[in-house]
Amino acid sequence: MNRFRRNLINVLTSILVVIIACFSFMSILLIVFNFTHVKTDVYQFSMYPTLNANVTDSNEAGDMVYINKYAPIKNHDIVVANVSWNAKPVIKRLVALPGDTMRIEENANDYSLYINDELFYAIGKTMKTPSGDEESTRAHFESIRNYILLHGEDGVWTLDKDEYFLLGDNWVDSNDSSQHGPVKRNQIIGAVDVIIHKGENKINTLLFSLLKLTFSF
Repeated sequence: MNRFRRNLINVLTSILVVIIACFSFMSILLIVFNFTHVKTDVYQFSMYPTLNANVTDSNEAGDMVYINKYAPIKNHDIVVANVSWNAKPVIKRLVALPGDTMRIEENANDYSLYINDELFYAIGKTMKTPSGDEESTRAHFESIRNYILLHGEDGVWTLDKDEYFLLGDNWVDSNDSSQHGPVKRNQIIGAVDVIIHKGENKINTLLFSLLKLTFSF
């Protein structure tokens, strides 16, 4: 009986040590995460369907994102930036970096946007349009084309050493670089690391995301 009690105590002690170790580990992760990240809410539809605002009340937040303030940003990241043309920070897709080239090709009713000579978006009779209706998509292409023609040479524009081009995934509601031009690096707060969709359990999603970021699985 004494041996059984000792074994039981040893097992319970081991379980307690594991629980404390896990709790301490997650606490450290949360402390580091809160130091390196900033939380912001999604109020606009310019990144739909990747990110969703509140469809029933535009004054209420939809999805929630955490922004990494210190990690290097790379092309196609979702970034948050402070801009002069919007009262709140905007959440957009980073589509072109300093030194990248952008050009528009037009052929009848077909429009194509190339970045570094790779097809980025295309619309037309046989091409899939970006998120949004075709009229808004064409208007965005017109805005980008006009900017390229105004600032580039021979229909090709190369971003300067401190220029970053931002576009929304949803071109119906996106107020972005197609109208206002590129942003500077010091305007970009950081890249989105964690997305918590409206209705998800915030704690579970955040903890899973922390483990995923830590172990990269």
